[in-house]
Amino acid sequence: MTVAHEPTTSLDLLAEKAANGGNVPQSSGVAWAAGTGPGLGSIWDKTVVDARFDPGEQSSKIGASLIKSMPLQSDDLLALQIECDLIQKGQMPLLGMLGQVTRNYATHHSAKVTITGIGTSLVVGQSMSTTDDKWLRRFGAEQTLFNGVTISSAIGQTAQGMANMSLTANFRKSW
Repeated sequence: MTVAHEPTTSLDLLAEKAANGGNVPQSSGVAWAAGTGPGLGSIWDKTVVDARFDPGEQSSKIGASLIKSMPLQSDDLLALQIECDLIQKGQMPLLGMLGQVTRNYATHHSAKVTITGIGTSLVVGQSMSTTDDKWLRRFGAEQTLFNGVTISSAIGQTAQGMANMSLTANFRKSW
């Protein structure tokens, strides 16, 4: 959450505008929630539901994941995670001008298989939005190197038909 300072004098207001490119700073905030619950018997083990609302960006997202884990040899575990997200973005008409509210929707489906013993995940997915109007497919892999350091690569389609490739490294630490 960002709370903008309320100018008390005209001079303060002019100083705020000058510091922000002629605009008065606005307060903003984002709300999100996530919950984890049990699965459905032997079909899946865990359910994760998450939601996010950002009024400043006029966007919202709701998603769900179903996770099924199966033991392999020794301490290895094979986990299948199926995700589905729905994202909505809205654009309000300009102030003082008549117009319609425009909303764009996107959906994302993916399946992720993780083998915990070797720290490898493979992901296949697809997404579609009202602006693209066709399914865009994606394939990726993630490898845990050591102590929360992972490297990920992905290749996917763009709406123009070109390939979109990425290579990223992450570090995550919980305490």
